[in-house]
Amino acid sequence: MAKPLYVAVSTQKGGAGKTTLTAVLASYLYFIRGIDLIAIDCDYPQNNLADLRDRDFILAEKSRKVNEIVFRTWKARNGCAYDIVRSTPEDALAVAESYAAMENPPRIIFFDLPGTVNNNYVINTISQMDYVFCPITTDPMVMETSVAFANIVHNTLITTAKSKIKGFYMLWNKVPTRERSDLQCLCEQFIGTLGIPVMETVLPDSTKFRKEGQGEKRFSVFRSTILPPDKASLKGSGIEEVVNEIMGIMGI
Repeated sequence: MAKPLYVAVSTQKGGAGKTTLTAVLASYLYFIRGIDLIAIDCDYPQNNLADLRDRDFILAEKSRKVNEIVFRTWKARNGCAYDIVRSTPEDALAVAESYAAMENPPRIIFFDLPGTVNNNYVINTISQMDYVFCPITTDPMVMETSVAFANIVHNTLITTAKSKIKGFYMLWNKVPTRERSDLQCLCEQFIGTLGIPVMETVLPDSTKFRKEGQGEKRFSVFRSTILPPDKASLKGSGIEEVVNEIMGIMGI
């Protein structure tokens, strides 16, 4: 059986949207594309991804409408959602290995990592990833720290062959418009001099990425770990495009 792909949406600055992207991508791949996966939330002690799962379950328990939607959705996926496991950075790889050793292992294991590179356990976990996608926004502070993070990973792990990383990509997120600004172009030129590729897909700054469930009669959800993004909301979100690009990169 093929070893699962270890994938992280990672950066060292809060506000870049790494946890939201992990949740939306995982749910899209699992519920819409039918790819078996799990997620390991080792962003200790926040564990925002696992907390999102808890909120999702509470919403489903309180709302009969949501419960019915969950039941219909899960029926096509053997009656369950994908696992989200709480972990610490030092235990994350051991947790992943336990899933990889299963008779029918998941195809992808997502890692929601802490936003720091000042922890040897985090560095070690990153070094064992197959693919790392680093979100970058047009906020100057986020932009600066994301590029710094990418440069550290590239110089200390990738170019030195001290990691298993097959691909490290920057991903524009929370961008006010779909067109690249002069600042983005200058940033991409600089990133290019570092030898780090930037994904073609640009994800817009949209309130839909923060929509966890609303409306009883016309229920819709975008950021969820128990349901896929709402079909109507997917239009213009860039998620379908970024999934296609990521799957092409990973050869799935």
